[in-house]
Amino acid sequence: MLSVVVFVASVLMAAAQALPGADSPALRRTITVAGPANFPPFFMQDPEGRPTGSRVEAWLAWQEATGIEVEFLLDDWGVALSAFEAGEADVMDSIVATAKRRETMRFSEPFITIHSSLFYSAEMLGITDLDSARSLVIGVMTRDACEEFLRAAGFDALRAYPDPASLIEAAAAGEVRVFCMLEHQAWYLLGQRNLLDRFRAAPPLYVAQGRWAVRKGDDPLFLTVEAGFRAIPPDRWRELDQKWYGRSLEESGDRGRSDWLLQLAAILLGGVALALLWAYALRRKVRREMASREGAERWLAKRVREAQTTHWAFEAVKDNVRDIAGMASLLARDLPEGFWFPKHAYARVRLGDTCCDLIGTRPIVASMTIPVLVDGRPYGEVTVVYDALSPEQEKGDAFLAEEDRMMRLIAGRIGDQIARQRVQDSLALSEERFRLVTEVTRDVYFDIDLATGAFWVNDNYRSVIGEIPEEFDDLRAALLARAVPEDREIVQAGLFGGGQGR
Repeated sequence: MLSVVVFVASVLMAAAQALPGADSPALRRTITVAGPANFPPFFMQDPEGRPTGSRVEAWLAWQEATGIEVEFLLDDWGVALSAFEAGEADVMDSIVATAKRRETMRFSEPFITIHSSLFYSAEMLGITDLDSARSLVIGVMTRDACEEFLRAAGFDALRAYPDPASLIEAAAAGEVRVFCMLEHQAWYLLGQRNLLDRFRAAPPLYVAQGRWAVRKGDDPLFLTVEAGFRAIPPDRWRELDQKWYGRSLEESGDRGRSDWLLQLAAILLGGVALALLWAYALRRKVRREMASREGAERWLAKRVREAQTTHWAFEAVKDNVRDIAGMASLLARDLPEGFWFPKHAYARVRLGDTCCDLIGTRPIVASMTIPVLVDGRPYGEVTVVYDALSPEQEKGDAFLAEEDRMMRLIAGRIGDQIARQRVQDSLALSEERFRLVTEVTRDVYFDIDLATGAFWVNDNYRSVIGEIPEEFDDLRAALLARAVPEDREIVQAGLFGGGQGR
């Protein structure tokens, strides 16, 4: 809240110092910020060519705090500085304050402090200070603070390049054996190009402080920009610092190299830790999968056992539906897995008036009785008992839910088999009676399925009509030929019109 108040007060002060107009900061909708196009990590370009870097994001945060849109004019350092001096930009960013520049610019407080040093090829020795490099051509950036510093120190053998990347490329190609640059910027570009081992750094020449500046006399704009930066929340500043700097840049090149090694060691240790964590997670996953597979195998074995039990129970019912004693014995032998068997479980099966008791006089500590239904009506029951309980049974129910389900299935199979047996017995009796009738009569009996062509005739057909034909159409023709004229239409309708005839 205090930052917002300071910002508003600053804007009001700026407005009081200038007449309202199109150029008044209070009425301004946009400002243009000039800076070097290739000045990592302050100003850079992303793969799509858009501006990025720590200062770009700082100005975007300023834009959020003030509501004033920021436009960037980024070019080679000398070109960007000339554009600012010509009035094409309102603010010059990432500039070092020198005595000459203070004549025409008003500078902000520094937002970062770094060293500027001479860098030389690792093949050279003895570059310890300015005097040791006087006989050499030194590479600099056009209109950079390094150039101004060296010229003030009496150096004329300077070779200027438009931006830091061009200067580094020239040094890598051997065009210059010594160059002057901000330390953090040099280490960044050399490391990016895998050239750290090819160059060394001499002791720092001077301390450089990065600032922003406006043209001298434009105090309202200066106050507006300054208040806007103060209005950015501290958390936002910390976020930007951690993202782009990570650590203080007030360090020598040697210490910077040490930190690179420390960071590399931290990365390697982190990689080892991640590998160990991955291996641990993989082992846990394997153990879980193995346990799951073993559980699935146990479940499958149990289901197979239940299927076998159901099959055995069905076979017992099918083969022993009239042998109650045999059925009870088989049921007791083939109870589902989980029963406390074979020494302590016994069965009793009662069907109608017939009962087989395998329980006898044994003591009963738990029992389960399931009714047997035939055509929906009670016909008997199946009883399973224990004369002793297992330790697991004593902790809970004597009979598992799956045991209850299995016994109901067995009782249902018994009822179905009895009903099926009744139908089969009734059908056998009907067929036996029909056979006896057809054997004692002298008439010809036949049965024809007009849909399938299947037919049956009794033995009297051969003695009355003749040899029994093999084909259905031959049978119909033979029967129709034997019909008397007055019955011919009736016989034809029966043989060819549908239904059965005898």
